[in-house]
Amino acid sequence: MIKYFKSLDEKIKKLLHKNEEYICSLEAEESSFVRLNENIIRQAGSIKQKYIDLKIFNDKKHAGVTFTLTGDIKEDESKIASLVSRLQKVLKNVENDPFFDVNKEVVSSESVKSNTVSNDDEAVSEIMALGEGVDVVGVYASGKIMNGFMNSFGQFNWSESASFNFDYSMYYENDKAVKGNYAGLNWNSEKFHVSYTNSKKQYKLLKKNQKKLSPGNFRVYIAPSGVMSIMEMLCWGGFSEKQIRTKNSSLLKLFQQKEALHKSITIEERIKGAISPNFQSEGYIKPDVVKLIDNGKYNGGLISPRTAKEYGLKTNGANMSETPVSLYMAPGDIVCDQILNQLETGIYINNLWYLNYSDRSNCRITGMTRFACFWVEHGEIVAPINVIRFDDSIYNMLGKNLIGLTRENDFFMDAGTYECRSTDSMNLPGVLIDEVAFTL
Repeated sequence: MIKYFKSLDEKIKKLLHKNEEYICSLEAEESSFVRLNENIIRQAGSIKQKYIDLKIFNDKKHAGVTFTLTGDIKEDESKIASLVSRLQKVLKNVENDPFFDVNKEVVSSESVKSNTVSNDDEAVSEIMALGEGVDVVGVYASGKIMNGFMNSFGQFNWSESASFNFDYSMYYENDKAVKGNYAGLNWNSEKFHVSYTNSKKQYKLLKKNQKKLSPGNFRVYIAPSGVMSIMEMLCWGGFSEKQIRTKNSSLLKLFQQKEALHKSITIEERIKGAISPNFQSEGYIKPDVVKLIDNGKYNGGLISPRTAKEYGLKTNGANMSETPVSLYMAPGDIVCDQILNQLETGIYINNLWYLNYSDRSNCRITGMTRFACFWVEHGEIVAPINVIRFDDSIYNMLGKNLIGLTRENDFFMDAGTYECRSTDSMNLPGVLIDEVAFTL
């Protein structure tokens, strides 16, 4: 695939008119999927696809198109010739874009990670054997994901890695289920067994009589999977330099130093070692690490080339939406085996859902408990709880009311497959909070 993508460079260059340049990004995958229901394979298949985003420009004028490659060189070259011709006609009629910017400093790179992904048949057999007697519902996806970039200035970048993602639920009845995820670059049977066995233990606890909680403030432990939902909300404009500048960021008061998080909170965009490529669609290279929050204080935002151009800043290679693609939250010192003892009496939350901002300016978030959330008394799980709604500020939850973070982080890959399997990921600890407000 890498040679095929490179071969298109000369073809595109020959089609350009005087003073025209081009940038081109590629996304491709060779993926297998297996869907389970009642711990039985209901659907299995595979896909190979590749599509490119091609943009031609003349100074501040630009026009672009996204299309699928067939893999047949004559057919693809013919399609490219036709599309470039159409883009050139469009280019004559568009206005100058004052904030348009592409990288003209040639920084080429190639990364092909030789990861070890378990044979799909073996992995699915292992999943089904461990899930015997349980209604396991989920999707197992694996395979290679490829990203490329090239331009008329001679830059070429390539990222290729194999990964897997098993996103599942162990369903009991009605709204009772245990949701889990096991993902990564290298399949580790021992690690998977530990994770899956823990899910089965929680599944058995769902059979206990439910405890109905009334609104109030409770001591809470939120597992990494629940923390992921909170981080997804913060990623919705919270770390965007553009949103900071326009005062729309939910973390604006943190940026203005009117609020602070607990000193143990450090959050980074960590590209080094990530599945996501270290380059973006305008050709800028991403730093290994961008520190967003450092010891509870705002350290800086994600700056896309467009925002950098608009505000006279230096880009740090952020994507157009300025959202993290490989979020890392530093762990703490609470041993996972001691979580229940540390929680003492309160709510153990595995998952949250339907999150939204109830007061964006004060970073106040609301959402529901979901999937295997339990009432704990004196360090012992007593019963599953009814679905309840929380409504509280991040400045409380990860600030003044935070007790600590777990010593171990969990790795999550985005299970999204829209257009192509996602390479976004998060690496997160669990959080122990002294008090969270629940409203109904």
